[in-house]
Amino acid sequence: MPTSFEWRQNGYARPLDAEGVEPRSDCIKRQALIVSGTGVTKAAGEWHVNLQSILCEHYGYLDDPSFVATPTFHGEMQPEAVFVTTEWLTLPGGDLELGVRSWDHRGHPAPRIPFSWHLRVYLDVGDMG
Repeated sequence: MPTSFEWRQNGYARPLDAEGVEPRSDCIKRQALIVSGTGVTKAAGEWHVNLQSILCEHYGYLDDPSFVATPTFHGEMQPEAVFVTTEWLTLPGGDLELGVRSWDHRGHPAPRIPFSWHLRVYLDVGDMG
């Protein structure tokens, strides 16, 4: 059964250059929300959810998402390669719409592909410069 799990994490963030390889300034304290979950794409190879609707707490504005997903076959071997791609959209009020699309090895939509996902967003909107 698909589920989600969420937790808060205090830590540090360092602003980097546009390529993500050189520091732009010192580290700053940040609080992040980490959410993980599972899902299955629909017949057209797509899955979408509004993040706030599945969270146990309401967090307000969610900043700077990092969202990844991986096809996950529990105890099954897949005869051909499948892939998933992720997308997200900021909605009014700071909510996020998360999306996953599944593809077969020829680049066509792949239906009903199970996957696991992880998301990190900052809870405290800070100046990352």
